[in-house]
Amino acid sequence: MEENPYENNIEFALRYGELDEMPGKKKYGKLISLAAIASVVLVGALSLFFVLRANNKIIISFNADGGASVADIEIDKGSTIELPTTTRTGYEFEGWYRNDTKIGAETVFDKDTVLVARWITEGAETFTISFDSKGGSKVESLRMECGTPLKLPENPKRDGYSFVVWSDTNEVPILDGAQLACKDIQLVASWTKGANKDIDGPESIVLNHEKVELTVGDTEMLVATIAPADAKNTNVVWSSSDPETITVDASGLITAHKVGEATITVTTINGKSASATVYSDINTITVRASSTLNYISNYGNLDTQKSIDYTVSIFPDIPLEDVDFKWEATNTTGVTAVAELEAKGESATLSAKNASGNELIPVELTVTVGRVSSKPITVYVEPQLMLNGDNNVITGHELTVTASIDVSEWSVRAKDGSTIMTFGSINRSDRKIAVKPVLNERDPVTGRLILSSDLVITAVTRANQKVDFTASCVKN
Repeated sequence: MEENPYENNIEFALRYGELDEMPGKKKYGKLISLAAIASVVLVGALSLFFVLRANNKIIISFNADGGASVADIEIDKGSTIELPTTTRTGYEFEGWYRNDTKIGAETVFDKDTVLVARWITEGAETFTISFDSKGGSKVESLRMECGTPLKLPENPKRDGYSFVVWSDTNEVPILDGAQLACKDIQLVASWTKGANKDIDGPESIVLNHEKVELTVGDTEMLVATIAPADAKNTNVVWSSSDPETITVDASGLITAHKVGEATITVTTINGKSASATVYSDINTITVRASSTLNYISNYGNLDTQKSIDYTVSIFPDIPLEDVDFKWEATNTTGVTAVAELEAKGESATLSAKNASGNELIPVELTVTVGRVSSKPITVYVEPQLMLNGDNNVITGHELTVTASIDVSEWSVRAKDGSTIMTFGSINRSDRKIAVKPVLNERDPVTGRLILSSDLVITAVTRANQKVDFTASCVKN
């Protein structure tokens, strides 16, 4: 019998759906064997099996966010996984998150997912938030660093109900971004009947102030106005960006605890919000100096005032850190600085450095706490005092001595005693003195004849630089 060339030919069988249309029907009678049909069915079944099997697998990837890397995991769609852990220097591993929702051992995955590690700074003060979903899907507890704004997880689900809000055990609504006290807390879900039912909240909310200025210890009430006034759900949540500085309670009462500022935000149940910036300051700053003289100099003798010490008092008298005091003084930095400021906390010292020229150089000193500054204090730095004049003068003639800078006090005396010499006239100004020394004929004590004697002119500045000028007075 002649071999049928089309027997077991799958391509031929797939190409022709009707046996009557197959070529060779009359010649061969049997156009396709049962083996060919079975082959087609088997190949199709196997292809469908592998396609379905591939479509049933998903990949769970892990972003360690700075921690040790974690390998991807392939799982069946609709199943859970045994969550791996990871490490990071200086941090404690808190858990894996999808968006802001913590993943637990009961979480079911139905698509490829990337989980992100969340970390807590090693040694940081923390608290735990637990969730009672009141019949809804499970929400994993989470641990947070104190002072961190709250990031709420995805809302739970409950058949036949719509989620409304999380509240604390006192039924105070807690919204995303809230600043919670640093203590463990349980949040409880509230629901309304009806799936996917919209919450009828306000269309807008405004505050009675956009900016509030308080003194530490003061309080003030912020008032929120919602529109429309007849909105069915008027619950709001108050929060502070810095509750250590300024707190706000559930009624909108703000309290200033220390120097600084914070943003106070009120948020409605449907996410509308309004904010106010609140400043907390001291009332006054008083600076006290160790000297009543606002003049310093790096020249002169031990009597020269070379530095001034300062201390600060504030009202109200509240505890402050050293960094809260900001001291500033002009002409104290750079190569042209004529003074140096050393400050720490509520104390400071201003010291003179070398200064050139013939004029006093002002240095303006201030101290600031928060937004409040002291009245400026002006201190003058003196250059070196120098005296110039003739070193010899004839008795009865005028001797003029000039000073390089202003002098606050001039004095004249005979070096060998006041009984040897008298002064016919003395004219003084800030920069000059003119004297007429007159020698006596004889020393009234010894009786000796006086032919010459020295006189001493002393100049003292406001910073107590003290300089003597000596000249010889002779007879003609």
